[in-house]
Amino acid sequence: MRRGAKALGLDLQWQYEFVPPGAQFGARADTVILDVGGKLGPGILDHHDDATPGTSTVQMVSQHPEYVYEHLLGPWLERQDGGQAVQGSPWQPIICTHWSPDLDACSSALLVQKLVEDGRLPPWAWSLEQFVTEVDQGRWNPSPESEHTANCVAMALYVIDEALGRRLPDGERMALVHRLIEAEAESLMSRKGGRIFPSDWYGPHAGGWRDLDEDARQIAATIDQDIQLYQADQAEEIFSEHEVNLPLEGGALHLGEEVPVRCLVASRPPQCKLLKFWVRGGGIPYLVTPVALPGEALPGLDNSVEPRVILSLTQGWADAEGRKPTLKGLGYALERAERPAREALGGDDRPKTPRYDDGTVDNGDPWYDGRGHGYTIVDGPRSGTAIPYEQIQAIALDPKRWNHRVQLRLRSLEVAEGDGDGTGAYPETDLPDGLRHEVKTVFTQAKCSALAGELPGWAGELPAGMALTSSQQLHWQEMPDFRLVERRWSYAGSDTDLALWLDQIRGTETSLYLSMAVDKGEFKKGLAGVDEAVFQSQLLGVRDLSEADEIATGISSSGRSLVVLGDEAGLARNLAAVQLHAVMFRELLGHILLRGGSVDGATAKAKLLLGQANAVLRHFDHEEVSEKATLQRASTKLFERLGVDERRRRVLHETRTLADQIEQAQSQTMEIVLGLLGLLGLVDAANGIHDLIDPTRNPLWWQGTAGAIVFFVAFGAILYRRR
Repeated sequence: MRRGAKALGLDLQWQYEFVPPGAQFGARADTVILDVGGKLGPGILDHHDDATPGTSTVQMVSQHPEYVYEHLLGPWLERQDGGQAVQGSPWQPIICTHWSPDLDACSSALLVQKLVEDGRLPPWAWSLEQFVTEVDQGRWNPSPESEHTANCVAMALYVIDEALGRRLPDGERMALVHRLIEAEAESLMSRKGGRIFPSDWYGPHAGGWRDLDEDARQIAATIDQDIQLYQADQAEEIFSEHEVNLPLEGGALHLGEEVPVRCLVASRPPQCKLLKFWVRGGGIPYLVTPVALPGEALPGLDNSVEPRVILSLTQGWADAEGRKPTLKGLGYALERAERPAREALGGDDRPKTPRYDDGTVDNGDPWYDGRGHGYTIVDGPRSGTAIPYEQIQAIALDPKRWNHRVQLRLRSLEVAEGDGDGTGAYPETDLPDGLRHEVKTVFTQAKCSALAGELPGWAGELPAGMALTSSQQLHWQEMPDFRLVERRWSYAGSDTDLALWLDQIRGTETSLYLSMAVDKGEFKKGLAGVDEAVFQSQLLGVRDLSEADEIATGISSSGRSLVVLGDEAGLARNLAAVQLHAVMFRELLGHILLRGGSVDGATAKAKLLLGQANAVLRHFDHEEVSEKATLQRASTKLFERLGVDERRRRVLHETRTLADQIEQAQSQTMEIVLGLLGLLGLVDAANGIHDLIDPTRNPLWWQGTAGAIVFFVAFGAILYRRR
């Protein structure tokens, strides 16, 4: 039989520590970590570990008591077994769990305390952990129609603050919930004759906790009142029921993978506070409702806007075939609608530092997309929303608005380091036919080689329907240490998945350029009802087209991205060629500027770099790239967006400076050569004088002296030149 802290005579005082949800920890002495930590083992019990799906932390405590008992009490048992007196020793073990502890965290902490204090779990532990697991996994849904719902102690956690009129600190909340659970357990044990089952916690014998003390009575009265408020909301007919085909979790809505789901929409903020529990208890998993905003709403809103809206799906809900729906994509769609709505009010002043660093948002207060809750809840910005409530409902009830089917071709360009080894010609089928001859030479003179089909690191996890079709590297003979990698992609899938992927790769790769072409007929077919300008802005990664260049109808560019809706007569191919020309010119100029800062005008490298700079300017510096207005306008806009003109100006300045340095170095070298020739003349003159004075004497002394003079003068000249 296990010895508990009471049997050991320890002076035990429990301490609590609360940390952010999802925090990761290693085991610590005198501490047990519950519902956080990310693993299961001695001192840490967290059911969010991937290896333990479908469980709860309280169930882990019940199934693995050794991870608690031996970790906390093991050192004390060793001391006592070794003959050391431990009775009366002060001990303050710590229970660490997440902020705002829920029923699972509170119940598991209570079982830990009972296990450590008594050396065993209480007789009601099994029924509690089974019931709490049902609650934590969303499989228990209280119904307001049941006369026993208000008696369930689990409901108490949801109204504590409102019932007591204040926000309880987490430690005080934990202690209160422990008192309520223990009181309920003792009542059930008494009423059931010592053996209770999971259903007893919400059955006809439940409710013993309601008269524990004044706090319990206030909490019970608040639950009773909330049921009455819900019934009043129903009587006022503020709810409407709908059937919505939500995307299948892990599937693709645009391919017909969807799950019919019942949905309840509230036309105004309800009076009741436990609406989601009452709705789910009625068998409706999807809820759309306005709620009170904690702070002030955005200025300038009219009555069409509800400042805060929450859209939620019962976690773990599945249809009769076991298929689970998801709200993935809804938060992103609402965030895209939030931007123009705020701009219409005078501007979007949300913090510029993105809340998430994966490229999916561009501000610090976006719509929450549910990523931390398995995409089962979507919540508005903390500062409130500016989207009219009818528009939010329309988006929420029609998932095709946030998961359209789109087909397109995509080409990516990225600058790569290292020498190119291509020997082949640019594919003739890809040569542009709308550019001037002198610009087409950029392609005809390029050396190409195919690359293996491995995905680049920046691509990350591809969205469903994206495929890499070809890869090649391009380089030019004048710039052997510079190359451009060109990849072709095909896509047939969700527009939301595509936009999310594009946002992500733009946030991780800065030297990436994209061009996308969507067939006009396919656009009308798969994206019926979608605003073309909004769709283009999604692909470009901008708030709206005012932040991009609208080159022509259906053609727009943000500099690094180019979008073509309606590929007619090779237009997309020619526009992609215009982009490649601008990108190559920009990056080659940057390459020259980068190398030019460390080149000495007197070296062979300077002459090589000057030759490369002149070659780049000769091949790429063309103001008129096409006689076709659309292509010429695209080139002009790309040059402006990419800052090509500024780089060209700097390179021209650098080449003039470099040419002057080379000319000056050549002049100094010529002066040194002429000086040496003069010294050699002096040597010959000295030899002649020597012969006149004494033709019989050895001339080595004179020759050696003259040679030494020449050597030291030449050596000094070299040192001076290098300085």
